[in-house]
Amino acid sequence: MRWLRLEASGATAKAEEALTALFRDLPDRAPSLAFEETVMSRLQSHSRAAARRLGRGWQAVLIGLLVVLGLSMAALPAALLALPVPVGSFISALASVVAGAVEWTARGVSVWRFLAGIAEKVALVLDTPEATLVVLGATALGALAFRLLYGLTIEDRRSAHHVETA
Repeated sequence: MRWLRLEASGATAKAEEALTALFRDLPDRAPSLAFEETVMSRLQSHSRAAARRLGRGWQAVLIGLLVVLGLSMAALPAALLALPVPVGSFISALASVVAGAVEWTARGVSVWRFLAGIAEKVALVLDTPEATLVVLGATALGALAFRLLYGLTIEDRRSAHHVETA
C-alpha cells in the first residue's frame, strides 16, 4: 500500500494523490442497465397484477376515499369557520390538554433522570474492585441472614401449626 507508506513518511499530499488513484482504479460495481430495466418491469407487472386482484370496485372505493379526504382537507378551514360553536375555545382546550400531557410526561422523565443519576453514581463506585467486593460480601451476608431467618421462622410456624391442630 503505497499511500500508507507515504502517509507514514509525512508526505501527506502525495499520500492523498495515491489514495485517490487507488479509488480511481477500483472497478465500478453498479448494476447494469439491463438489470435495472428487468427489476423495474417486474415491479410494474407485480403492481399491475395486485391492482387487478383488488378489483375495480375496491379501486373505485379507494379513489373515492382519497378524493373525499383531499376535498375535506381543503374545505376544513371554511367548515370550522361556519360552525356555530366557537372553534377558538375548542382549540384552546385542546392545546391545554396537550400542554398538560407534555407537563405530565416531563415530570415522569425527570423522575427517570433522577434515578439514572443515582445509577450512574452507583456504577462509578462499583467500577472499583474494592467497592464491588464490599457489595458482593454484603449481598452474601444478607442472603445468609435471610436463609437463617427463614430456618428460624419455619420452625416457629411448624410449632404454631401443631398447637392449633391439637
